Amino acid sequence: MRRRLVQHGTVPLLRRTNPQPASKDTLSLMSMNLSLARVSLILSACAFCGFGLWLLIHPEALSLLDLQLDGPAARIEVRGYYGGLGLGMAAFFAVCATREPWFSAGLLAQGLSLGGAALVRVLAMSLEGTTTVLLLVLTSLEATGSIIGFAALARRRSVRVHASRSSR
Repeated sequence: MRRRLVQHGTVPLLRRTNPQPASKDTLSLMSMNLSLARVSLILSACAFCGFGLWLLIHPEALSLLDLQLDGPAARIEVRGYYGGLGLGMAAFFAVCATREPWFSAGLLAQGLSLGGAALVRVLAMSLEGTTTVLLLVLTSLEATGSIIGFAALARRRSVRVHASRSSR
């Protein structure tokens, strides 16, 4: 299958130049793959949005993790960093979920960001020699989100390889 690069705004898109239709098996695999990628990105957007809004509106919620905010500067920092980063990442994942050429970048960002958070959280719990149920739940959610993101990314790549082989 030959492809040509088409410039759309600032993001290059790949378009099929071969008029030969894909096989039913390829279309079935591609639609399942797109569904997993899109759902994964939408779930990440919702989770990051919820977390960002929660800490933007109620920064004292970090007290659930035994963090005390001792003044306006601390609340500003939580709102700015955690609220702003959560909302920014939510917007990025939402945009990626609506643009197929961006799926891979979004899934990679999902896998790396959530995987990094889970890995460092496990390392920190090991260094401190303690944990809580809440920390274990957060770590599990982050690790699960990371695994789903990487699985969706791997599935996209395997479908692309399968599609290119079947079109020869």
